Amino acid sequence: MEQTLLIATGTSGSGKSTVVSALLDTGRFAALKATTTRRMRSANEETFYDFVSGEEFSELSTRNAFITEIEYRGQQYGITYAHLERSLSTGLNVVATVAPESVEKFRADLAAYRPGIDCISIFLDAPDETLLRRLGLRGPIPVDVTKQQERDRRTAWNEDYRIFDLDQEDILSVIDTLLSINHKSGILSGSRIIDLGRVGILLGGFSEEMVQGASYDLRLGDEYFYAGSVRRLTHKSPFLMIEPYDYAIVTSLESACLPADVCARFGLSISLFCQGLVLSNGPQVDPGFRGSLFCLLFNTSNRPVVLKRGQHFSTLEFERLMERAAPYAGSKQDRTSIIDYLPVNSAVGAINELKVEVEALKQSSNSLQTFLLGTLSLTLALVAILVSLR
Repeated sequence: MEQTLLIATGTSGSGKSTVVSALLDTGRFAALKATTTRRMRSANEETFYDFVSGEEFSELSTRNAFITEIEYRGQQYGITYAHLERSLSTGLNVVATVAPESVEKFRADLAAYRPGIDCISIFLDAPDETLLRRLGLRGPIPVDVTKQQERDRRTAWNEDYRIFDLDQEDILSVIDTLLSINHKSGILSGSRIIDLGRVGILLGGFSEEMVQGASYDLRLGDEYFYAGSVRRLTHKSPFLMIEPYDYAIVTSLESACLPADVCARFGLSISLFCQGLVLSNGPQVDPGFRGSLFCLLFNTSNRPVVLKRGQHFSTLEFERLMERAAPYAGSKQDRTSIIDYLPVNSAVGAINELKVEVEALKQSSNSLQTFLLGTLSLTLALVAILVSLR
């Protein structure tokens, strides 16, 4: 069995220790103990922490006993070579609780010591009121807790997966899914899309009803760009009509929330393709991208095509990569409005130019139609004369 080292991190009060305890209770995980100078909160924490004094920690550090060490909220944390080797020797998957600010350093130090070791990191989080309530059960709430939570959350999207506001059963379920696909690459099946989508991984606004055998049917959102302006569909005005040889930039009801090991690919619905629409944007959604999904739809037919608010218009398939990629870090990250995707100068100029070309195409089409109709009329007249001569 290939071992995986699962790194559990997250905001203070997010339930990291509780989740790790539940994983250990399954009998499929061994704990990677961290050494810390902070005080013990409960007896069961001895399973995954060694509590030492400041002097003992300094002595271990002087002896270079730690793979990695860091200060977090005024306390020292470290993971020793001895504890790592002991947990790996069990042959089980290994789980470690690591402070958010130290995950990146821990992974780098671990890779330097054990190249090729397989890691998954998950960031656990919850609403602020939930975190404060949990922290209050431990005792006095630290005065700097809000600032610390902000610092913790800055690292959230650096982790492989972010899990927000789920109960313990759902967290354990999604961890099982992540482990089951960890050594596999390829297109995600419908069941895997459901497993990840329902917990906020892959898509925002996810609906199980839109999942197919190995894809997800995107629904038409409200915001769109047409005839030179940004417009919105509403309950009272739910239809978008794209005139012949014209185009619209539309948004989906769902938004992307891809982890760094999954990319997605667009495809236009067959029914719209058969009506003459063409999907004109790039087909791939980058790993790690978060934000709204937009499509440029071009009507190549000589008839208007009508789309309805909320209808299936495009399909996404998700493909798991062979390894974690550098996540998308471009200027469109976390952008949700079409206006954010239309630069003031170059893109608007290109769109206007496209509009002029579309209008020229319409005129050419009209001229061609007039010529064809005239030719057809002349042909029919000649046939009629020939028939009458007989």
